Amino acid sequence: MSLICVFVISCMGNRNIPIVYTKNKKYKYEALFIKADGDTLTKEYIFITSKGRPWFFDRSQIAYKVNYEPDTLGLKEFTNPVNQKQLFYDFAKQRSESKGRPFYGVLDHVERSGAIEESDFFWIHPFRKNQYVYTEVAPFPQIEKNYLVKGEIWRDTIWILSGWDNFIGTCASEYLVQGNCNYSSGAVNLENCWQISSVSNHSLLGKSYLNYIYNSSFGIVEMKYEFYDGVKIEINLIEVIYND
Repeated sequence: MSLICVFVISCMGNRNIPIVYTKNKKYKYEALFIKADGDTLTKEYIFITSKGRPWFFDRSQIAYKVNYEPDTLGLKEFTNPVNQKQLFYDFAKQRSESKGRPFYGVLDHVERSGAIEESDFFWIHPFRKNQYVYTEVAPFPQIEKNYLVKGEIWRDTIWILSGWDNFIGTCASEYLVQGNCNYSSGAVNLENCWQISSVSNHSLLGKSYLNYIYNSSFGIVEMKYEFYDGVKIEINLIEVIYND
């Protein structure tokens, strides 16, 4: 199992009832993966469904399930930046082709993860399966609620340990509150949001950036990444589905 040690400069003592990841909400996102040359490699949908209970891996977090709808055609041209993952992909492709079988890629369709919702702090694991593996070396989406004032800054550090091959290292991140904004994409139109810009400096790979928008009722609604090698990922909330 991969190990990730996360240190957040925050007081995490006040647990309260979830607002964003309640059991009756399902979030639908549109995601673009853009190569360093500017061409869009994949366009697909990602869904988050809250489980309404603590995450088994860390009971201080709210459990949720991520469902991916991969763009299989585009992903055939994707080179995984984690060497071990790409080697496994190449092995699986070679094995299928040697047996005369069609190869559709090595894809994850489901991911289980967790989020923190507190009176003064909000934090989620980023999407990290398939081509979104890049997000491991960028700032993790988070909100220090007491710092939601234009111009305020906070910092954190992530240590990426075993299981991540050439991603192993330290990511020191800085977050800057740009100010209030509105958000509109698909069927989602929100006022009273916050725009955050952030940068993470990986000890070996260099800088990756994440600009995102936060809403107190729906969490992180927009994420725009730019990574150390020029790759970009854009993720936008386009629909909130309510379950009875």
